[in-house]
Amino acid sequence: MRSSAAVREHASVHYMFANSSDGYPVNHLRNFAIEHMSCRTKWTFPLDADFVPGAGTDPRPGQGWVVHDQMLADLEAARTKVDDKTTVFLVPGFECDYFPCVHRTKPKLLEAVSGGATRPVLKRSFFLAHENVDYPQWYAASAPYSVRYDFFFEPYYAGLTEHYVEYNEGFSFYGHDKASHTYELMARGWGMAVLPHSFAVHGKHEDNWSAKPDRPAVYRRIAAHMREMFYKYKFWPELPSEHWFNKIFTDGDAEQAEFKKELVRFLWEQLSARTGPEITS
Repeated sequence: MRSSAAVREHASVHYMFANSSDGYPVNHLRNFAIEHMSCRTKWTFPLDADFVPGAGTDPRPGQGWVVHDQMLADLEAARTKVDDKTTVFLVPGFECDYFPCVHRTKPKLLEAVSGGATRPVLKRSFFLAHENVDYPQWYAASAPYSVRYDFFFEPYYAGLTEHYVEYNEGFSFYGHDKASHTYELMARGWGMAVLPHSFAVHGKHEDNWSAKPDRPAVYRRIAAHMREMFYKYKFWPELPSEHWFNKIFTDGDAEQAEFKKELVRFLWEQLSARTGPEITS
């Protein structure tokens, strides 16, 4: 890393040592990274390291073309149309079966999508996490557009750093860590608009988790978080409909899928009984 001029100029590297057995503290690390940015930026775009961003409309980007500049232009143009400091700007996610998977501009990405080599992220496993991006609309979009929130929606997005809302550090390792942030923004009344020319692509790689997370514990934390958001903001989300129920969970792990279904059934009961504030952790 030291040999990279870009890293030396723009990156701040920190080492953190674990002092508990609660698993990989992903939300703490997100907060820590944003708090300790060596150069405070106008925009913040949290993105996992196995994603490669792309942006712009040039089908043949030439020398001097920079993703950062193209995405920044997309953000600033969107701000002229959606002038709300409590709006996050969604960056559609995609995935492919190899790594690195680099599509520098939207036309190049669309070529890969039409050829079947690239697809919306989690399309084959947990489509509800990103379905509300409305990919067919994005393929033809030339301007930002608003989308609705539904439970399980966990898009990638950029927002103004000065209005940054911390990630909930009660979620660690894996499970609802990023989704809890989206949930809280919606509880607070934030809006969501999709950037028309920016995206990020996840490349396939080996699973690097040494152990499975404690799913029941995760779901207890989810219920407790929902209770907290109800107390603070009187927010209760739309839940997945029964029509989609049997299509929601296709991760190949029957035991974990059953945990997920039990969670949704529990939340359905709470919603139908209008007892949101009585959820227990």
